[in-house]
Amino acid sequence: MLDTLIHLEGVVVEGYQILYKCLQGYAEGMDFADALHLHSANHEEIVLYTFDKKLVKLASRLNASAQLL
Repeated sequence: MLDTLIHLEGVVVEGYQILYKCLQGYAEGMDFADALHLHSANHEEIVLYTFDKKLVKLASRLNASAQLL
């Protein structure tokens, strides 16, 4: 639903690229909050450190930067 909303004519989304990548991560099976944290950090060129092995694996598939602690 969010993907449809952000592509409607006349809708302006702050941080569109971050949200779009977040929705891609969510579609790949990532938790929405994890995807949002990951892509927000990566947008600022910050590596996301986590204890979540699944998140690191999914991030790698999406060419995002997450490292296991």
